[in-house]
Amino acid sequence: MLSQTTQIPIAALYARLSRANELQSESNSIMHQRHSFETYCRDHNILNYRFYVDAP
Repeated sequence: MLSQTTQIPIAALYARLSRANELQSESNSIMHQRHSFETYCRDHNILNYRFYVDAP
């Protein structure tokens, strides 16, 4: 008999740094994107996520 494992999916939240802000380490754009993503996850009961940033 095969055992059944429960897998919890992980959502990947990926923010991109705009050209206008690429010289800043943590721009307002990234902070706003992170806030928006986290709000979406909370509103849709997505509890397991990782946040990634496309930064220089």
